[in-house]
Amino acid sequence: MMNAQDVLKVHNQVFYGALLSGDLETLSTLYSDEYRLVRSDGSTLNKNEVLRDLRVGGLAFTSIMLCIEEVRLFGTAAIVTGKSRAISTREGSTKSTQFRLVAVYEQIDATLRLAYLQSTDLGDHNFANAE
Repeated sequence: MMNAQDVLKVHNQVFYGALLSGDLETLSTLYSDEYRLVRSDGSTLNKNEVLRDLRVGGLAFTSIMLCIEEVRLFGTAAIVTGKSRAISTREGSTKSTQFRLVAVYEQIDATLRLAYLQSTDLGDHNFANAE
């Protein structure tokens, strides 16, 4: 049975680690087949579209940090809510973002899979004080 520490380890080390290293094989395994990403601008991508964007869209991450988080467990599902900071590059342009996130993990057999991720841009708000 999963616990909050397991979920945070997967989110921080496996998910963020794979994004930082560009490990698309790990991401492909981590994302559930039904994975959905809802970006801060409201656009949505499925698993294949996200992997394609990382592979050929020129998106790369140089820094990602989950700063404030809470994990709630619901049987074989876990919801991670928190605030994160990321620095990314796309085609030579660097962008720094602060965002609130909701990530939903599901336990399939003994493995955690990321089923859903939604981010909301916090803009220029003071990150430490953003409620």
